[in-house]
Formats: sequence, structure tokens, C-alpha cells
Amino acid sequence: MSDILQAMSKRARAAVPSVDAVALDDAKLHPVPDQDQQDEFSKIGTRVLREKKPAHGYVLAVASNVSGEGGSFVSYNLARLLSIGLGQRTLWIDANFRSPHPRLRLQESGTLAEYLEAPGRSLERESVGMLSVMAGGLDLETRKAELASDNCRQVFRAFSEQYDFVVVDCPPILEAVETAWLGSAADGMIVVVEARRLKSQIVNHGLRLLKEQNVRVLGTVLNKRRYELPKAIYDRV
Repeated sequence: MSDILQAMSKRARAAVPSVDAVALDDAKLHPVPDQDQQDEFSKIGTRVLREKKPAHGYVLAVASNVSGEGGSFVSYNLARLLSIGLGQRTLWIDANFRSPHPRLRLQESGTLAEYLEAPGRSLERESVGMLSVMAGGLDLETRKAELASDNCRQVFRAFSEQYDFVVVDCPPILEAVETAWLGSAADGMIVVVEARRLKSQIVNHGLRLLKEQNVRVLGTVLNKRRYELPKAIYDRV
């Protein structure tokens, strides 16, 4: 049975150490979804596509409420689906400075931290291929001020001119105030919730924090959902 249930609102449409970008298919930073999961990702991707305007790309932030809910898995594989499955030039940014991916942790150049320090450089960056990845950088956590400044918006805006989608993997909402800043600089955010793990009060608290920063929440993704009834029945509801 599927481990991911797409619950978004109706509104919503090489080697890793490479400096600028790598093919996510080759990088294999996270497990590839099984067939049921891929079907759910396809539904999410289709909804996200409805959000994108023809004139420029769309910056999508993805975050869970607390660590361990699968936010990085969802963001990575959504980026992979948008590019490989839906033909969209996509950039996946590992901005989760609380828990950066081990294979990207030591990358020093061509990182988000580097572009935040000098936003003008992001205009010089060239997209490579349909599917790219960017590390947050060793010093991303020390550049929290830039995440709250206009620098972050400038960088995201520049990337949206080069890619159809920019998917930003963020730290957990309740563990880093910077996640709300990243979400505010993005065009929209998806919140990942692990089924049966958190109480609704905690989830709602995270959503309130995002609302206070004027983050546009597109919807939520339930991760590790277990169906009490046959999945076919849920699909009809």
C-alpha cells in the first residue's frame, strides 16, 4: 500500500560533489519510491503544475514539522518527478542546515550559502540539464540573517528564471524559525506530516508559525499513511 497520501488543496498545479548541478537520477540521495508512492508523487506533481505561471519558474519549499517525518524524502522525489516524469527543468536545494545530506555536507562552492552572500552571482549561474541539485553549504547555518533578508528572495527569483521549478528542502518548522523565512521567500510551501506521529495541536502550531510569516501553504502530504480500509475505497472518497 502507498506510504504517501497526497492531501493538497484544489488550488495547487554524475557525482554529487559537482560544483553546480548533478543529475538526481545518478546522485541517488534518497531511496526511489515504490510504484504506489510514485503514483502519489504524480498526483502531487500534477497539482503543483497548476500553480506555475508560464512566464517564470516556481519556487516550492518543503518542510516537516519535526525531524524524521520524511520531508527530505518527499522534497527530493517530488523534484525528481517534476523533472523526469513531467519534463520540467528542476533544481533541488538542500537547505536543511539542521541535517544536511551526508553526500552534500562538505560541498564548498556553488552552494546556497555562497549565493546568499552575493545574490548577484546567482544571475550568472547556468542551469545544467533537466534535473539539478545544490548543497546548502558548510556555513549556511551562519547565514541566518540572509535567509530573513531580501537576499533570499533575490536568489530564489534568479533561480526561477533559470528553472521551471526550484524545490527547497527546509529544516523542520518547529526546530528552526528560518524555515518560515525560507517559505516566505518561496512562492509556496508543502508541509509533510507523518501519519499518527504528531497530534493535531502540534501540526496546527507549525501552520500558525508559517502563517505569521505570510507563508503560502499549498497543502500537506501525509507520509507513511496506513489504510484501515482497502486503498481503492479511499481513492473514491
